[in-house]
Amino acid sequence: MSSKNEKSAIAPMAQSQVQTEIWWAVLNHLSAVASLGKDEHLLNAGMMPELIAALKYQSSVDLRQLSSSLTQTGMLWDINQLCRMIRLAAIPKEAQELLLLGANNKVMARYLRTSAAKCKEWREVVEVTPCFRARCVPDKNYQTVLELLDQLCEKHTPMGIPIDELLTIAQQHQVSLGAMWTELEKWDEEDEADKKKQKK
Repeated sequence: MSSKNEKSAIAPMAQSQVQTEIWWAVLNHLSAVASLGKDEHLLNAGMMPELIAALKYQSSVDLRQLSSSLTQTGMLWDINQLCRMIRLAAIPKEAQELLLLGANNKVMARYLRTSAAKCKEWREVVEVTPCFRARCVPDKNYQTVLELLDQLCEKHTPMGIPIDELLTIAQQHQVSLGAMWTELEKWDEEDEADKKKQKK
């Protein structure tokens, strides 16, 4: 006979699986309602139009991944977190990667042809760490980063460096894409000025 004081607990792994299934059921229902065009029901429930639009285009696999992500937050019924994660899921992965590494509007326009308005909307959802919010290359690794950019400019124009190369530098040296782009713009302007002088 078990003691009244004996605690019954669900193993953490099983608890996580149950939580994921609950999120998946909720998301599947919301997605089904959105896909059937019953936007009015969701709007009346307080869901924003952009969230409804995002739900319509989520596949079963996407919803499963989103359920797992929500479970990892550790909050079962955080509605604000649910809304944020739905909006985040609607952002293309390549755009998320650039924004997380501090891409400014010019970087987004150059490599992904994304409008400033769309960037603003996405930044409200993407959580960027402080080191990638800086718009100037930090003094501690300024020389190293500029030397790496200079090496790349031997093969490419400042505005023509492949994004993968910039991503590598950003990740290895914890410097934002926006900060590097500011330096590259200066070099591009100098190159253009030199070309004009040569034509005279």
